[in-house]
Amino acid sequence: MKFFEKVNDFIEKALRAITVVMMLVLVFTVFIEVFVRNVLKKPIIWSTEVAIICFIWLVFLGSAIAVRSRRHYIVELIPMHYVKTNLVFDIIADLASFALLYIMSINGIKFAKMGMIRYTTALSLPQTVMFAAIPVSGFIMASFNIEQLVKNVTRLKDIMTGKIKVEGVDILESNRAING
Repeated sequence: MKFFEKVNDFIEKALRAITVVMMLVLVFTVFIEVFVRNVLKKPIIWSTEVAIICFIWLVFLGSAIAVRSRRHYIVELIPMHYVKTNLVFDIIADLASFALLYIMSINGIKFAKMGMIRYTTALSLPQTVMFAAIPVSGFIMASFNIEQLVKNVTRLKDIMTGKIKVEGVDILESNRAING
């Protein structure tokens, strides 16, 4: 697992560097486009496409980073001090995420294949350049999700076997005590 974490660490660092560069390109391109259009009264034809491509990749790669750091939408159903119960819900969410990531990746591959025969207007690039962000980020998210799932299962196992102590009574324990 340590090797897998190191690989994911490397991927995350690379994604962070790529997103910073893409954000700089996006901001610079939009700034130049606005300046040239308003001051020189001549639009730059390709700038919108560059900005859109950067934005699409930023959204999907940023989402992958958010999956790794658990910064995506989280709905707190049960208070945080119910550690075991929350871990069970986290494991269920991790498993459900695989289904969504599978659908996202498979359909992203279909979009990327369709984009091979369609080209952007100004840059004449295959639209695959844009659509490839979907399956690439889907596979990266799946890798990060595997890591999260293994950590959650290991932590729950350690808590249940007593390797890790948790303060207070958990819903799982109180239900066991009630049901005998």
